[in-house]
Amino acid sequence: MQGFAPVQEANSSRPDTGGTMRAILIRGLIVAVTVGSILTLINQFERVIAFEPLNWWKMGLSFVVPFCVSVFSALAVKP
Repeated sequence: MQGFAPVQEANSSRPDTGGTMRAILIRGLIVAVTVGSILTLINQFERVIAFEPLNWWKMGLSFVVPFCVSVFSALAVKP
């Protein structure tokens, strides 16, 4: 059985122009909105249902932490 040769991009000698970073940030924002919304509902469900004021500090962290984890983990595996 023959092994497969690694695929090389046509412009592999050029440095990254930021397109990858933009994709990482957009994916991080999508993850932050999705996970942050779910965490806010889980952590402050009683306040949301009762239309009481939310704890903005907790709500902010519910969005910032997933964004940071997503971006930092994507950058950690980037060659």
